[in-house]
Amino acid sequence: MPSMVDMVLLDPNAYVTNTAADVVTVINTLTDEVTATIEVGPSPTRAAVSRDGARVYVANTGGNSISVIDAVTNAVVATIPTINSPTAVAVTPNGAEVYVLETGGVLEVIDTALIGTDRAPTNASISFGVPGFHHIGAAISLVPSR
Repeated sequence: MPSMVDMVLLDPNAYVTNTAADVVTVINTLTDEVTATIEVGPSPTRAAVSRDGARVYVANTGGNSISVIDAVTNAVVATIPTINSPTAVAVTPNGAEVYVLETGGVLEVIDTALIGTDRAPTNASISFGVPGFHHIGAAISLVPSR
């Protein structure tokens, strides 16, 4: 049950989340071949690729986490816990931060420089929901400042 595809300009790989199988499938769009299947957390729903194509961030809705994939090795290099079930993810153009939209009206900001260190990579958690109302965000988009 594929649910999301993300790509980067000039990178031939498409990253497809498969919610039922808890995997991300990598498809080479030049050859139309599956080049990798990567196990991630429960119920991956969205993926976002850094502009340089080096990392893929996957929202694992059923696992309250973000999987970080090294796009060269096609391996999960980190799993970042989230507060609520993440439903969408976006990477800033410079790759410095990842924004995670979660159920319950929460937006978390992850500092990518802290991934893999002893410090918690989440540097902000912004609540925008109404207490008692179960918000489910479907997408998030970032626009570069002018």
